[in-house]
Amino acid sequence: KYTINKHSRAINNLKINQDGSKLASGEYLTLMVVWELMTGEKLWEVSVIGEVTTICWAHFAETGSMILYFGTGSGVIRGYQESKTGDGYEHVFAISVHDGPLEDLKFDLFHSCLTSLGAGSLKVWNLVFPDQASLYIESTSRPHTARSVMFTQNGVELILCYLESHEM
Repeated sequence: KYTINKHSRAINNLKINQDGSKLASGEYLTLMVVWELMTGEKLWEVSVIGEVTTICWAHFAETGSMILYFGTGSGVIRGYQESKTGDGYEHVFAISVHDGPLEDLKFDLFHSCLTSLGAGSLKVWNLVFPDQASLYIESTSRPHTARSVMFTQNGVELILCYLESHEM
């Protein structure tokens, strides 16, 4: 129906929110954009220092709020919440979590946990809406790149996928 134009550099990540109404796009070295999927309208953008390496939408059932988290090439997770006035997003969260690029972020809606992968290790964060996180679990670093993670069994188990070793 339409072509979305805004980015001037390579797009590293795309992620649709849980209800399918919004798309977040992150580019190489500077920009994160949120789009309305039905119309293609740009809803919000923010300049980013460094590469957007991973994106995760998190829906907090107890408050009905949605936060857009994204990871950067410098190992930082940033979180933005839709503003109460509906005219964009407000920065609510930033934490340096890994030495080097984040490979993946996933949110577990059953336990309000966020996982981060980077520097060969997995970290699981307990989130307190909207702006606090405490480290819950940290795996030992491995020589292989942990590339993706997923929650299973209603957030009780995790599956990790390693790039070079082909292990899960």
